[in-house]
Amino acid sequence: WIRDRLRWREVQPSSEEYIDDTKYDRNAQMQTDLGMKVLQTFHGTPEWAVEEGDHRGRFPADLRIAYRFAQAMGQRFAGTVQGWEPWNEANADNFGGHAIDEMCSYQKACYLGFKSAEPDLTVCWNPCGGINTDSIADAVLRNRTWPYFDVYSIHSYDWPDSYDRLWAPTRRASSGRPIWVTECDRGMAPDPNSPVGDFTESDGRLKAEFIAQSYIHSLAAGSSKHFHFLLHDYKEQHGRVQFGLLRPDLTPRQSYVALATLGRMLNGAKYLGQWVREGSPQVQIHALRGKPDGVERDILVGWSEVPGNWDKRGKTVADWALPTNLRVEKAVDHFGRTIGTEAPQLLNSGAVFLVLPLGGVDSLPLKPREGIEWKSGEPNSVVLQLRTPSANRMKRVQGWTQEHERTLAPGEKGDFEVSVYNFGDRTVKGTLELSDSPTGWTIDLKDSEIELEPMDRSRIEVAIHRPEQDRGGEDNWLEWVFIPQGIPDNEFEKSWLAARIIDPSSTK
Repeated sequence: WIRDRLRWREVQPSSEEYIDDTKYDRNAQMQTDLGMKVLQTFHGTPEWAVEEGDHRGRFPADLRIAYRFAQAMGQRFAGTVQGWEPWNEANADNFGGHAIDEMCSYQKACYLGFKSAEPDLTVCWNPCGGINTDSIADAVLRNRTWPYFDVYSIHSYDWPDSYDRLWAPTRRASSGRPIWVTECDRGMAPDPNSPVGDFTESDGRLKAEFIAQSYIHSLAAGSSKHFHFLLHDYKEQHGRVQFGLLRPDLTPRQSYVALATLGRMLNGAKYLGQWVREGSPQVQIHALRGKPDGVERDILVGWSEVPGNWDKRGKTVADWALPTNLRVEKAVDHFGRTIGTEAPQLLNSGAVFLVLPLGGVDSLPLKPREGIEWKSGEPNSVVLQLRTPSANRMKRVQGWTQEHERTLAPGEKGDFEVSVYNFGDRTVKGTLELSDSPTGWTIDLKDSEIELEPMDRSRIEVAIHRPEQDRGGEDNWLEWVFIPQGIPDNEFEKSWLAARIIDPSSTK
């Protein structure tokens, strides 16, 4: 798999015009011809689709535009793009600064658009920037979003030893769907004396050692696919942070060689578990089953590292202490070099891959990764969306994660809007009801009896009053449900919208 990205406006410059042949079409065909599977993402609403008061960095306010674009892209790239992420880091300022309930509504519309074009497409969750927090997971679940993604995508720029702890909300939000890490790295400053922004020799070695640690910890924390960010030479923060595996002239950095080794040694691998060495947390030994060099075998991957920033890494040494009866067919270092038919006595920060006979790890006391509960549910064609004035929004930051929240101060009245869309092929009649609200709040929902033709939208005014005396906690949720007429009482025949409303004076 390879992850790529396109600009919406370069494919659809006007509402009625699609450019027939673009670099994105040519790249997707070339990648397919080379045997790759393509995960594509896009962002940046074209100018023609931006409503007054919005900007190109945000989702189109009318979700029918997003649905039609997803449908068109699914048709256009059928056979050359196997997976889609409908946006990139939409919670972050530089990609629109959306509330999570907005991301859920948009996800539903795009999912339905893609699936209407190509039912077998893999449609991923549009991944957040930063850590998936409990607040994000709560919103994904309360909006009943899990039937609208085949894969739960995340991005991570944290240290590998923290993945398992930080990804607990991710595992909860995924609802049992596969987790793909579609961007991952830890930025490193380039050598200030390098005219092309390259690393020093020692820093290049540290980044190469990071590669296997990142991928293996990712699998152990619950992912099934992991994409390193990124291939070509790429700097951020005005050149102060380098990410690329390749130099500007396309020659490989050490980290590229480490990634190539990982692909070779873990070809088709499934994660089996970790051998936890009590009292030696710096020792990491993980077992997988795959086809290193094309032959089905068991693989042990081991290294030694302590938590810390780059200046603390690459200095730790520890004993393997493997069982004496463990049969090793081949040992390979993190640069792909065969180093013998025995495990080296000492581990350091560079991962060592031990190739064992099939079943060779069965006698080891492996700790399997945590299971994730599967939530059942089916998508339906009616999607709900909340629109609030820009004055009723604020940004909070948890760690690396930006969270844009709806706001209403004690004593304030707000005029919001709930839109109801019908993305199905038949007329829908039903009722929009308020299913949950904070005690004492007044919510005036107008015109709640709705009839929608296919691809129609109904916009319903909602007046909300938060009482002056309500200065309680921040977990204030408003939840609406659309109930179609004449159906059994099935949760997933209904459509849900849940939005958190916080006090703008909040500092949490």
